[in-house]
Amino acid sequence: MVLGNGILNIQNANVKGTITVATPNYADRLNVTGGKFSTDVQTYCAEGYYSVHTAENEWTVLPAGSIPITMDVNSESKTEGSADPDFSMIVGGNVAIGDNINDYFDLTRDAGEELGTYTIRAVAKSDAEIPPYYSIAANNPGALTIVHGTFTEVPAKAATTQAEGVLAHYECSVCKKWYWDAAGNNLIANHNAVVTAKLTSQTVELNSEVSKPEETFTVTAEGSAAPVAVKIDTDKLMENTADTMATVDTSVELKNKAVEELAKQNVTATAEEVTLILTPAVEVENVKVDEDKATITMDISLVCKVEAKAGGTVVPVAKQTVPNDQIKQDTVITMSVPASWNGKSIIVRHETKDRGVKFYSAVAANGVVTFTVPAEDGFSPFTLFVDDGKTVTVKLDNETKTYNRTDVVNETALPAASKFNYAFKGWKFEGIDGQHFNMTAELFEALLDKNAVVIGSSVFEGPMSEHPEIEEAKKNGTWGV
Repeated sequence: MVLGNGILNIQNANVKGTITVATPNYADRLNVTGGKFSTDVQTYCAEGYYSVHTAENEWTVLPAGSIPITMDVNSESKTEGSADPDFSMIVGGNVAIGDNINDYFDLTRDAGEELGTYTIRAVAKSDAEIPPYYSIAANNPGALTIVHGTFTEVPAKAATTQAEGVLAHYECSVCKKWYWDAAGNNLIANHNAVVTAKLTSQTVELNSEVSKPEETFTVTAEGSAAPVAVKIDTDKLMENTADTMATVDTSVELKNKAVEELAKQNVTATAEEVTLILTPAVEVENVKVDEDKATITMDISLVCKVEAKAGGTVVPVAKQTVPNDQIKQDTVITMSVPASWNGKSIIVRHETKDRGVKFYSAVAANGVVTFTVPAEDGFSPFTLFVDDGKTVTVKLDNETKTYNRTDVVNETALPAASKFNYAFKGWKFEGIDGQHFNMTAELFEALLDKNAVVIGSSVFEGPMSEHPEIEEAKKNGTWGV
């Protein structure tokens, strides 16, 4: 059968034998409809032309390179240290039936296993015989991206005088490399870079200028239009500073905060490069004046102000309360008081930290009061009140008691009454609200207004049990004996 210069259509027949294209012509085509080609059918085309199975039961005679195809290699990714994934590509164009372009190409990538991006290319196999009727219109490479595994944060650990510290960093679960950041962008090539040296014991200095402080404070006081002036005078504020200096020197928190505060001033320094300066100081706070009750309360404390020094820059860091056992000298305190106190006896109530409540006596003159606090009493809350000599007398059941201003400041307990099988709930005074257990300022002033001996009535709650004799026996340990 000879095909030339046209189209041969065969319907409902089986084609056998040889088909020869006599005259090269791009339009020469053989269509078989309703039949099929036997396996022994052969086609012969003129030189430079090829019989191409372009569709089912259709062969088209085409010149070389007349079917353009494109190849787009797919991009992939993998975790560092793992095997490469299978590479693939997408082929575009009118690929002839029975042809598989992938069979003619190997997909290879640039060498390397470090983090990064590597090109994947489609390269023709050395023994590949790509049908000549194809032409490669595009061969677009892909990329293999090698990425990190998961990261585990290693938290920072501050250095101490006993052990080295560690800076915060991250470790890759696959490659086990260390990085400064969780994204794995900044490699720590030298693992010693995360280690910080032990703190030395020579990084704390004492400000020697305060060995004999004399400080005057002008404090805004609650309840008073005029500020209160307080003067602190002592021969030596701190006699033995070794313990305080050692405490500050071993404080990791103070060291780290010092570095942070210096950084805010654009000064870069490590913890061991920072010098901490301790300055003992007295502070007066929470001053309250109550002229109606003729009292002044205040808190006085000894502190160490901590400053950090590096590169000529000094910045404040913290403030620490100094234990009373560091105070080795008596302290003289002078403070202003209302003019109405002049000439009156003053009682100072001192709530010491370790020795209970102490009282000191003084006299107000020229608007000031001066009193001495023994070294062993230390610093803590103080209450000053006018001792005007006034007293109140109360009759509690069959007992008569007299109380003065000292009892008010000390809130002396009233005696307790008892009644079998009943709970004592305090004393009730006629015309005065509430039930009372202590001689408070409010109760004292209310009793003064009575200007007479005031009778108190004990208040009880009960009975506590329907069988008090049994409860009493149980209480005494005689029940069942």
